Amino acid sequence: MITIYGYLNTTSGAGKGAQIEIDTNDIKSINCWFNSYGNPSYCLHSYNGSTVYAVDDYGFMNGINNISRTLVKRKKDLFRA
Repeated sequence: MITIYGYLNTTSGAGKGAQIEIDTNDIKSINCWFNSYGNPSYCLHSYNGSTVYAVDDYGFMNGINNISRTLVKRKKDLFRA
């Protein structure tokens, strides 16, 4: 189990992110997109259908060793599993 901060089941980064605890074995895929400033945003897709969206989070991949991220070209592609 790891604890990450992000937005659960939404594509919006407005407001304050929530603290979410997730089992790394439940992770289906992780998409990553870099904005024009070089800041990474991630979208984690789990097997149960939920998503976690993390904006400008350099430490998001800490503790996730069993799956690699997929780089996407457009922000809207983050949310496609």
